[in-house]
Amino acid sequence: MVIFTFTRIAYHHHFVIMVNNQEQEALDFSSRLKTKILGQKKQWLACCDSTQTIALNQAHHPQAHGTLIYTQQQTQGKGRHGRHFYSAKESHYLQSLTCSLIFQTFFCDTPKEHNQELTPMQAITLGFLTALSIREAIAKNTQLNAQIKWPNDILIDHKKVCGILTSYQTQDHSSAAVIGFGINISDVPQAPYIQQAGALYPVRTQASILYAHRLNLLAYILEQIEQHIKNYLTYGHAWLIQQYEPHMAYLQTYRPIQVADNKTYKIKILGLDDSLALRAYDPIHGEHLITTGDIGFL
Repeated sequence: MVIFTFTRIAYHHHFVIMVNNQEQEALDFSSRLKTKILGQKKQWLACCDSTQTIALNQAHHPQAHGTLIYTQQQTQGKGRHGRHFYSAKESHYLQSLTCSLIFQTFFCDTPKEHNQELTPMQAITLGFLTALSIREAIAKNTQLNAQIKWPNDILIDHKKVCGILTSYQTQDHSSAAVIGFGINISDVPQAPYIQQAGALYPVRTQASILYAHRLNLLAYILEQIEQHIKNYLTYGHAWLIQQYEPHMAYLQTYRPIQVADNKTYKIKILGLDDSLALRAYDPIHGEHLITTGDIGFL
């Protein structure tokens, strides 16, 4: 079995669900969802170690394609480069939406069939399509101006409200991807370890409103992912780049980055190339490409 991780997950640390009956919440969510595959099979958990771990353990089970793993409390969440993603059930400050999706194929209109094995590039593409979908869901449900920090963090006013983790796994001649994401729904406390995080709604927002928004937001995200996959299969990479670039944070501006050897320098962000790598420029290297996972923005 081979497992490797491409992108990153969210930057928040506390998580609370404002309802106690997860079965009722799952039913409420199902009544709002209009997808064909994604989320129609779901596991609604009060507490788990990591939705990503659970999804990866189930990723090669027959008929797992499209399964949604959602939790009210996550104790050992996964992030990029070994970072932890922790969501505490009891918090007066922060509410989050935390879940993972299983993909056994790139197609979302039919269950997995023979000769439809997921490729690593398709797994990366799913992460980009998920980022697009989350950005659009936030815009539609909140009217906030969300931007995507390459490859797939979601920012509002330069603060991170969402991150996405894409894991690709092969096992016994079968492949699968798990897309995990966490979105800060309500305000965070001004604690040092989350000062760079943002949220969609102020802490004063009524719990009942946050509850409804969370379910609507998740349903819309899954619907958009399905639609974007269909669009991508029809129009290809050019369509994805055309949709993605206008919403890139820091586009055509200089940003400091830190590379693997801890050296820091500034690059001008130019956009995406056909492989979804970041097109960048700096006076020393000229125009060049940065691939997923090479850098961390400062």
